Amino acid sequence: METAQLMWCGGRVVVGGGKVSLRNGRTLAEDGGVEEEGAVVHTAAYGTNLATIREGGAVVLYTVEEAPGATPKLRDEFTMEGAAFASWHILGKKAVSGFTAALTEHEKMKPHKAGDVVLLVASSAREESSVAVYNLRTKLLSTIRTVEGAITQFAASSPDPHTVAVVQGAAAQVMLFGNGDVKTISNKNRICSVAVHPFSHTVSFGDSTGRIRTWLLPAMTMKEAHWHAHALSVLAWSPDGTTLASGGEEAVLCLWNGRSWASNKITRLPGHIIGTSWNPNSSKLVVGCAPSGVLLIDVAQRKPTTLVHGAELMLGQRCEAVVPAPTAGGVCAALVGLENVIRVYDPVNLKYLKTIKVAHKNVSSRIDSAALPTIKVTQAALTPGGEHLATFEDSDVILPSGKRENTLRFWNLSEPGTLDYSVNTFVSSPHEGDCVAVLFSPNRRVCVTVGSDCSVKRWGFRGDHWAHMATTTLTGDSASCASMSQDGTVVSVGVDWAVQCLSVGTFEPLAALTQTLSAAPLQSVHHIECGDEAKAEGSRYHLAATSATHVFMWDLSAAREGGEDVLEYAVEVPVDAAATYDGQAVVVSARGTFLLFSKASPVPVQTLKVADRPVRSLFAPQGRGMLLYVAYDGRFRHVEKSLSDAFLGMTPAAAAAAAAAPAAPAAPAGAKPTGAKALTELFGAASLPARPASLLPTGSLMAFQDPNSSCKTLSTFYDGDTHALQAPAPALGRLLDSLLTPL
Repeated sequence: METAQLMWCGGRVVVGGGKVSLRNGRTLAEDGGVEEEGAVVHTAAYGTNLATIREGGAVVLYTVEEAPGATPKLRDEFTMEGAAFASWHILGKKAVSGFTAALTEHEKMKPHKAGDVVLLVASSAREESSVAVYNLRTKLLSTIRTVEGAITQFAASSPDPHTVAVVQGAAAQVMLFGNGDVKTISNKNRICSVAVHPFSHTVSFGDSTGRIRTWLLPAMTMKEAHWHAHALSVLAWSPDGTTLASGGEEAVLCLWNGRSWASNKITRLPGHIIGTSWNPNSSKLVVGCAPSGVLLIDVAQRKPTTLVHGAELMLGQRCEAVVPAPTAGGVCAALVGLENVIRVYDPVNLKYLKTIKVAHKNVSSRIDSAALPTIKVTQAALTPGGEHLATFEDSDVILPSGKRENTLRFWNLSEPGTLDYSVNTFVSSPHEGDCVAVLFSPNRRVCVTVGSDCSVKRWGFRGDHWAHMATTTLTGDSASCASMSQDGTVVSVGVDWAVQCLSVGTFEPLAALTQTLSAAPLQSVHHIECGDEAKAEGSRYHLAATSATHVFMWDLSAAREGGEDVLEYAVEVPVDAAATYDGQAVVVSARGTFLLFSKASPVPVQTLKVADRPVRSLFAPQGRGMLLYVAYDGRFRHVEKSLSDAFLGMTPAAAAAAAAAPAAPAAPAGAKPTGAKALTELFGAASLPARPASLLPTGSLMAFQDPNSSCKTLSTFYDGDTHALQAPAPALGRLLDSLLTPL
């Protein structure tokens, strides 16, 4: 479920997500932030204390001064493996006794005391999870509870953590530190949100049906409240304990009286509610609304007083990929893999542009209303001017054949200068399998779709609708990726571990580009072309491809001419994702480190450490000098402008000059290179000869003449180790010869 982290800290509002920003508590204007090394997965704040959890379990503590514009000051840092949730507290008498009882004999040498400021941290792992407390005074991190399985939700009473609740799917464990008791609560439906009363052992749970069940412990009496018809993403008790706020997909915030359970509703909010937090005196609520809205609500007047939209607030949204979205203002980013919508974002001007509704979603508040099918856009493409949109969608509807229903839809722009689209043509199950690529030609009237079943289809615009024009089936088991040349004449499809190039106009086979270094299926294909000046100098077109283990670069011009030795180089790299930069270079993510490859040399031109874990998708908008990516957890993020400028600043011409420069002197024996300046020593002067002489012509699907021919690889570059000459497996060449036949 989509959620946002909002909280008050030092008189300002903290907006958590992929990054942490601070906003003025009255106007919501941006008022600073926290510079983090790596993406932030959770944020907690109370009073003037701020904590962030980074990928990898690093927990960083800050002090936030109340002065406007003041930069948070680093206070402390520790690591807890699997850390996923956190909350700040001030120990009262009830919690001190319970927390002290959980200490080991050695830890009891530094006992907790009433008034200590502590941070509760919950880790989440498939096998075992835990709740620990970090005391700022003693600098001691101690575990107070372990549970089997993953923790999905976490909450504790505040400021005194006398009651702590951990949720695991549809069940919860509630720890009562006042009397040392632990209560287990089971719910019929999945628990989506939890809130703990500040003063009593009272815990409220919101589930996937919109019901709120509030338990008074240890008596185990329960009160149910139900107005919402859909999953509750937000529950929050006010600091004075009188009101419970709830919200979800209906875009309605309910304020429940804690005694009578009567509710007041604040309606017509700008989107479904994904986060909320009370200010310390319970007079205001800050509310997050999808996709990028944050508003302040005056509780007494029950109405919003301030609303801001911002693209930076979209950071941290969960999606599957980022694709180019050409608009009148230039190429922007479209988030796909979201339910029922595509969201468009301008990464340069930090502006949220539009939510394109692909399918209606049931947000009725009637309890007996049935939900509409969930639609997820897995592929999307727009024409260069944004006149047409094509989407391939999966739904949760199961057909009689047992397969999920999928559709291809073509959309027309309703009005120039907008992002309002209306459906023009609807195609049910265009391919037997999934669709791995949707590609528009530059002339805006031809679209090519590629299915995982190796079928390639061409669609044409007939004036008032889109129609199927041709189909071809490629040789191989499975297609996984595709790319179209910038002039729209060639489509290249990754089939198994080879690339097959076709003419867009006739589907005539043009070339087959093979390799025998890896049997891993290709993940991406990229046309590397050149500007007008380079073309005049006789430069050739190239094609790059990536698998999970390699980056390949072929001379496509030579392959189309039937020439030999078309594999320029192959580099062994642990590839997560890749993207074309301005059609002249390839940006590759290797376990969260970005590498910039040109067609001139196998040595990366630049490197940039972005994340601690692999990324799912990578996107470099043409002409924008920006890097966008989808992190391992599905959250959409971008690289800071200054870093991306430095990373993408070297042009292909400069890269070629750098590659032609004399090699640096060899390092002393046993020495390991460090830093960006040591790339030449680290990777070697070249990974392969510029033109391997041992290759047969690859205008047809053929293997290496000598499968044992040696080539330099970067198998251990990530750890900075010495590289060894490695040869392909002897049987791989014979296997390719037996399985693949010429087109």
